[in-house]
Amino acid sequence: MLLSDPHVDASAVIGRENDKEAIIKKEGEKKELVDSSTSYLFSSPSSFSSSSDSPVTHDVFINFSRKDDSKIFVSRLNVALAKAGIQPYTNYQLHKGTGLGFEELSLVDAHISILVFSQNYPESSSCLNELQQIMNSRRTKGHMVMPVFYDVDPS
Repeated sequence: MLLSDPHVDASAVIGRENDKEAIIKKEGEKKELVDSSTSYLFSSPSSFSSSSDSPVTHDVFINFSRKDDSKIFVSRLNVALAKAGIQPYTNYQLHKGTGLGFEELSLVDAHISILVFSQNYPESSSCLNELQQIMNSRRTKGHMVMPVFYDVDPS
């Protein structure tokens, strides 16, 4: 998922659940949102918890840096996911600055992680620790990872 406009309402993004590609226009500029995984993300929420060995308390884990305004986008995304019947878990629900330990990630055990890459993301040790745990889960458990580039160039 590529989101380069920091002022796009997350509910507008969520509302595009069946689109493979949506074009968002703001003040004459084209902003592209590319998402090839929305059909999985917006399938029945009950399908998330049926295939795991451990009980899933959240469907989606949202990983982001609190140091920039991506938290506004994440807050809107969190609300939009909840309205769609998808139970989100964000890293701001953890103790500030600690990041996830292996035990906490196992407890969350969501089948999907949304990584919101922003300007301050690479400087956050807790985000990078969580990223490492998430990617390990991707390799070992088939965890789905959906990157969102928030107000940064993905290249």
